[in-house]
Amino acid sequence: MPNIVLVGFDKNRVKWVQERTDFIIRNMGLSDDAITTILPAETKLCRNKSPAPFLIVRGTNGRKIRKIAKALHFDFNADVEVEKINGFFSSGFHDKT
Repeated sequence: MPNIVLVGFDKNRVKWVQERTDFIIRNMGLSDDAITTILPAETKLCRNKSPAPFLIVRGTNGRKIRKIAKALHFDFNADVEVEKINGFFSSGFHDKT
């Protein structure tokens, strides 16, 4: 399950970024499998303290998360971290019924 984390976007822009991210994920055919998380944090560049929002794409399928990361990077021209994880324990909440 890919998890796209939006980190440090200001409250005026985060809704647009989330909607655009969800649109991209739907167009990739991954909307049944992906989730978007908003992490309201203050991110600053060390050198000049200017805002530095970024995205994290994490999941167990390396090929899928790299594809998502490339699409988001292209669309937003923002830094995107890619984290391949070994697994997760499902709560069953997201399972289809």
